[in-house]
Amino acid sequence: RTPSTFRHLSQSVSFTGLSNPYFERILETITRLEADFARLHPFGSFDKIVPVILPVHGHKTLVANNRIFTENGSASDAIPFSDDEDPSGRLAHTASSFTLPGSTFVHTDSNRVGFNRITFDVDKNKVSSPGTPHMFRAGDIVELSVSLITVPIMPPVTAEQRSSRLAVDKRFKSVLRLNDMWHWDDSFSKEADVTQKTQGPEVMLPTSKAKDGSPTRMLKRRRLA
Repeated sequence: RTPSTFRHLSQSVSFTGLSNPYFERILETITRLEADFARLHPFGSFDKIVPVILPVHGHKTLVANNRIFTENGSASDAIPFSDDEDPSGRLAHTASSFTLPGSTFVHTDSNRVGFNRITFDVDKNKVSSPGTPHMFRAGDIVELSVSLITVPIMPPVTAEQRSSRLAVDKRFKSVLRLNDMWHWDDSFSKEADVTQKTQGPEVMLPTSKAKDGSPTRMLKRRRLA
């Protein structure tokens, strides 16, 4: 990756409420808050969140994300990556080795996503404990903490360019910033598991024949067990 792409590195999750009334009220709340945000920007310069419609069942989905780095963040706010966030050390190397003209990249507490596990004690009380990102799978029932924020779209690179641009030329959009995730139930994702067939020995198949009927070229193909 080039340094210019580092600002876009993020953790993201797509989620749906399967069209239940509570999730629909959340969508209505987002729409109402975005209307308030839009009044703070010049007309036509604000892009709202558009839910994605699942092609099979028609349920609305949203995407929440959190960038790995804060651009031009204070070095005093930098925190180390956890082993779950950066098992190979590549992100830490990226933050220390690459910069853009006039820009630095630091990993701060606001860039960290909390991953948690929900269990119940003997008295059926909910207990939250630290988890890992690897425990979350497609189809799991989760709880999310997100923040609705507005961000500039392709902001000018330098301070001089920022001051020379007219306000009407600047565009903004609202995004859902991912803060925390709680894992509740994985029974659905377990039921959806499909056992993959293993590949067996290679089988040599003739692809063409000579005049005497013997193969002139062989093609390797895998046989499924």
